[in-house]
Amino acid sequence: MRNMIQTPIRRRASLLASAAVLLLAAAGCAGDPGRDTDATAGPTAGPEKPAAQVTVYDWIALHENGGHGLLAEAAYSPGSRAAAMAGELAVNDAGCFGIGAQDGAFAQVVFPHGTTINSDGDLVFDERVYAEGDEISMGGGGGEPPTGLLADAFEACGFAKDGAFIGSDEVSPLG
Repeated sequence: MRNMIQTPIRRRASLLASAAVLLLAAAGCAGDPGRDTDATAGPTAGPEKPAAQVTVYDWIALHENGGHGLLAEAAYSPGSRAAAMAGELAVNDAGCFGIGAQDGAFAQVVFPHGTTINSDGDLVFDERVYAEGDEISMGGGGGEPPTGLLADAFEACGFAKDGAFIGSDEVSPLG
């Protein structure tokens, strides 16, 4: 007799649990009335965008992605360079980033360690994205003309072999 009482109770509990699941599912499908629930609207998961291709030349790394390139320190190097560089983020004929001046001059820059390029070809430093034309600044100083592997890195980026500004501080927006 005990089994006969438990069986209807178990069925009732099972039915109640099933009903609760169906109600929750229906509520989830209803969505927010002020929100578009079209499956084609909004961001999609899609495939991950590729990371920058990095080629290391001694202490400098060439980062390439999205049609642009940049030279950056391959490893963190604490420095005491006291100079500063500021201007518009520009791209040379080879597609590499540097700093442009109002007179049209292009300053060759080796960006601080941690700088890279996203798949859209924008410069990224400390999770902040900078596009060509953005006003930026950074600390650093002048560098010697490159030799050996460093000369190869400059050549890969279309830089003249007469030195570059070596960024040793964070990249920051101007303004």
